[in-house]
Amino acid sequence: LGVYKIFEYILSRANMNYKPWVYVGGVVILLAGPLFGYAELVMPRGEGSKITLYKMALYVKEHKQSGDVVGLSNIGIVSYTLLDTYIYDFIGLTRKDTLQYYPIKDECLVKNQYVIPPQMIRDVQPDWIIAGEAEWVPCFVQGEWFLSRYKAVYNAGTTAHVWQKIK
Repeated sequence: LGVYKIFEYILSRANMNYKPWVYVGGVVILLAGPLFGYAELVMPRGEGSKITLYKMALYVKEHKQSGDVVGLSNIGIVSYTLLDTYIYDFIGLTRKDTLQYYPIKDECLVKNQYVIPPQMIRDVQPDWIIAGEAEWVPCFVQGEWFLSRYKAVYNAGTTAHVWQKIK
């Protein structure tokens, strides 16, 4: 109702006749900002977004060898993209054997931080790892053991990386 009154006033001051397209255009202009803001919330571009994960999955798909194992915690779109690839689920949604690595006992772990268990990576040693910065125990991913076995090979513009096992 307020928008209607504002445009009615503008039209009367401009000595114009009633034109419905002016009202519709005004409503569209007023709603465009909030709608675009909402779209940004719905489609985040962070390390866990579907767009970012899809780009990383495509990178792995283009560079992997037959028989390679991919480890990650956000299995949805990556698993769908890599249908012919063995996916090692770090979270335990599809594998109950990963639960043995929880709770994580690591001196570097921030209290109540949910991350990929370092011991799981040591035991499984997947050929590819897709993970965001927030999913790692910082001391582990920056440590000698990990850096001597893995290298970051792709980044989709976020803190998430694709890591490849050094062969």
